[in-house]
Amino acid sequence: MSFKAPKTKAGRRDVTLPDIVVETLREHRRRQVEQRMALRLGKLPDDAFVFPASTAGPRLRGSCPVTGARFATM
Repeated sequence: MSFKAPKTKAGRRDVTLPDIVVETLREHRRRQVEQRMALRLGKLPDDAFVFPASTAGPRLRGSCPVTGARFATM
């Protein structure tokens, strides 16, 4: 799997999220940072995945927990 910038400006998308989702994601990020600092792993990079695999990279397809998979299909 590779991640790269879109080829054109038309390939970029803005996604509007409800305030509760933004708040929840910020809280999740704060907990991630606290946990990393407690483990002396340092600060997360700004482009870190929100829900990374244990390797800090992207999760492989099908590796999402069951509860997350059910939520994603709602």
